[in-house]
Amino acid sequence: MGGPKQLLKLGRVTVLEQVLKTFGASKADEVLVVFGVHSVKRGRLLGAKVVLNTDSSRGISSSIRAGLGAIDRDSEAVLFGLADKPFVSVATINRIIESYQTSRVGIVIPVYRGRRGNPVLFARDFFDELGTLSGDVGGKAVIRKHPESIHEVEVDDDGILVDIDTRADFERAKARFAQSKRRSAR
Repeated sequence: MGGPKQLLKLGRVTVLEQVLKTFGASKADEVLVVFGVHSVKRGRLLGAKVVLNTDSSRGISSSIRAGLGAIDRDSEAVLFGLADKPFVSVATINRIIESYQTSRVGIVIPVYRGRRGNPVLFARDFFDELGTLSGDVGGKAVIRKHPESIHEVEVDDDGILVDIDTRADFERAKARFAQSKRRSAR
């Protein structure tokens, strides 16, 4: 795609900026963004704390560890969002957080029309296990091992399923973003 997909432009903002704006407008106490060590970004980005993953060649599990290592030690839970999912709504993020605050169930997963998506919330009970993941393995490995700890939250948001993995995905995302901007301008 000619570079990192998170840095592709959706109108005037990058995919990553759109994701960070959404999380920043949510009820999340703090937003962190994990970058590979090759990144020159330091400090904060759109209000999010920048965390450098010095082990990024080891896959997504290393980003999970870097993020967990940078959160507040008193955090009750962590909500993992993906930087290539720019259409998740603030309402969905808030619903996931509120669902955890009410249920205290260990893993909260949004569901749209019967399909699970992202972001996914993990309670503190799972931090150690998430930290032991290795390679290009994400939270799904922990989810599969703990079906009894899952709380599914139905959301009216197909953005939990839409990600950008190919050039065609990106072209669809640009069209969707432009359409949403036209609708909001009316």
